[in-house]
Amino acid sequence: MSAEQWVKWGGKYVQNGFREVSQPDPSPFVAIENAWIGAEDSLKGVLVKDSINWDNRRAHDLQYLIGLIDSNGLATGSQISQLQAGAITIMTSGSYTSYKYPETDPTFYESLTVDEVTKRINCSRDINTICFTLVSSAVSYS
Repeated sequence: MSAEQWVKWGGKYVQNGFREVSQPDPSPFVAIENAWIGAEDSLKGVLVKDSINWDNRRAHDLQYLIGLIDSNGLATGSQISQLQAGAITIMTSGSYTSYKYPETDPTFYESLTVDEVTKRINCSRDINTICFTLVSSAVSYS
């Protein structure tokens, strides 16, 4: 898949997150899952653009993917800071494993308000926007 396709798919997941949270009885888990995947796919688009491979065992770790973007000079320091802040907000529930399998707090998602869920989706949209800019740009920041 091309870099542009990765970022486009990321944007579709973000849209799905917003669609879910706007339902009469939204599922916070489904909405945030879409936000997470939207951010993940967008970040992978930046890596694909420069043929940077990632460890598939860590493919869902947003901070790891951002670290690869940073260490390969694919974004400015300001962009990296924005990506990291967004990822932290999306992942407030913890690691990918505790996110997918929240044994320590199985009611975490049920207790979130629509505003808390929307904040996470907004961060995913911001990550997607930054990644779109990076994929569209031919500038190297290294």
